[in-house]
Amino acid sequence: MDPQMTQSSLQPQRDAAPEAAAVVLVLPVGAIHPKSGGGQRSAILFEALKRIGDVVVLILAETPVTGAEEFFPGARRVVSFATPAMAAPSRNAVIRAAQAVNRFLFPGRTFAPQAGLSDAILHQFTHWDGQTAWTGQRLVAARYARTFAVTGLRSQPAQGLLTCLDIDDRDDQKIDLQIRRRLGNLLGTLARLLWRNRFTQTLHNTLTQTSLVYLAKPEDRFPLTEPPQVVVPNVPFLAPDAAEIVPVAGTAETILFVGSAGHRPNLAGVTWFLRACWPAIRAARPSATFRIVGLGDWSALPADLTEQPGVQVVGTVEDLSAEYALARAAICPIREGAGSQIKVIEACAFARPVVTTAFASGGFGPAIEAALSVATDAPGFVQACIDLLADPARAARQGAALHQLQQATHSRDAVERLIVTTLTDVMAQSRPLPKVPA
Repeated sequence: MDPQMTQSSLQPQRDAAPEAAAVVLVLPVGAIHPKSGGGQRSAILFEALKRIGDVVVLILAETPVTGAEEFFPGARRVVSFATPAMAAPSRNAVIRAAQAVNRFLFPGRTFAPQAGLSDAILHQFTHWDGQTAWTGQRLVAARYARTFAVTGLRSQPAQGLLTCLDIDDRDDQKIDLQIRRRLGNLLGTLARLLWRNRFTQTLHNTLTQTSLVYLAKPEDRFPLTEPPQVVVPNVPFLAPDAAEIVPVAGTAETILFVGSAGHRPNLAGVTWFLRACWPAIRAARPSATFRIVGLGDWSALPADLTEQPGVQVVGTVEDLSAEYALARAAICPIREGAGSQIKVIEACAFARPVVTTAFASGGFGPAIEAALSVATDAPGFVQACIDLLADPARAARQGAALHQLQQATHSRDAVERLIVTTLTDVMAQSRPLPKVPA
């Protein structure tokens, strides 16, 4: 075994059928926990891949990862690969700034293949059963463009090796927003002009190495004819996937936010809501409460905002159903980022009305977007929350309508079937022709 590899689970959980593919799912350590937005998408991709064949999960991290097999039940094995490419940002402001400048000036370095990683992935196939090599079709699926780029792999259909890439948040969109936030409009525009062509070319070169690309919303499509691009919307992994198990709404006037504290747009959005919206909501509805739920350290929120009357910083919970059962409505105050907001469609799955910014309302189709309470500014956001708190019947009707729409177009089962169908089609078209005997 490669010295950089660590293995959490050695024994296969089931035998793949002879006609099935052998699959290696490659993902960064930050996208493995199913209670995070990125982790939910990873879990759904993993479950879909299990319908295609046995799956080895390979986690990229700065240091070896252990115990991750609990997040991937039924995996053939779970391994990790230690690489400096996954190093966390430095806590030193000067070093962190230098790292950001390096990413900006030299995007190719960020996407450079990591030594030994491609061999470590291919090793999984050549030692599929310990010593025996897999002789059928092989598939490498990667979460995020950079994850795929650092593997150094590309599709080779003639050799029975296919790759696919799932892009949740587009790297170019995220960096574009960071430039605008840090440099402002004028300097940001100039910087983006200098950076965009170089980074876009790097990103496009990465995409052309794979056989299929999944995107979170139609607006994220790249101007490329190949490879095929398929929209796989963000859907909740942990939310109910059937009408009869949606929890009953509570009687309290509770507004709920669910998200990860480690995602900067979440912190920024909640801070904005607490500062610009909550005082007015609380003044109009004195018994209202606002619960902040999700993974991570929420202490970064300003203390003067979280100490306002009615604000409850809950943090990580075991059972989201219990939180939604208390909630009259959910909010998505996100005003920046990339991809689509899984917290919006998760609230729909729990039959809760959603008040959202215009920025966060996209990517779910016109029917769902029309059923959301979309606010373009703080006064509108405040009024939408007050209206739902004051009218339980209206909140229930809106939540039920959203749930019905979610089940029709954004259920977990529908998304998993979409992934399986599109992947098996590509695999069937790319299967090498049998050799003709001499």
